[in-house]
Amino acid sequence: MREFILNRIFEEMKQANVDKYYAEELIDRQILSSRLFNIIVALLSTSGAIGSVISANFPIISSIIIALISIANQFYPIFFLKTEDLTKLIRLHTEYNVYFNKLQDLFCLAHSNMINEIEAQTKHDIAALVKA
Repeated sequence: MREFILNRIFEEMKQANVDKYYAEELIDRQILSSRLFNIIVALLSTSGAIGSVISANFPIISSIIIALISIANQFYPIFFLKTEDLTKLIRLHTEYNVYFNKLQDLFCLAHSNMINEIEAQTKHDIAALVKA
């Protein structure tokens, strides 16, 4: 029974760690794509204004490109998350981190025989309920 609960806690620790890792990767990717989007829009806006000296068509072309990028942003929101969604993702990453730390503490207690199997099972179920 002891090995079963230790294995169960360890498997959930691995899953929580993987979830935390991929949430962090998604956060980093979203921040990078948001920064690139803002840089491209700023460069096109500036070049459109400066390009009006060179050619009358330059501002029209840059504004069309900005419009297409903005439309793509609306139709494909997975590439550019809204600020609220990014905040939720950061909060989810934090929850995964807290859950992983609780499981790690529980695993250490159960592995060193500081708590028995029933107590470990109860604490594991409580941690799983709090996570959900």
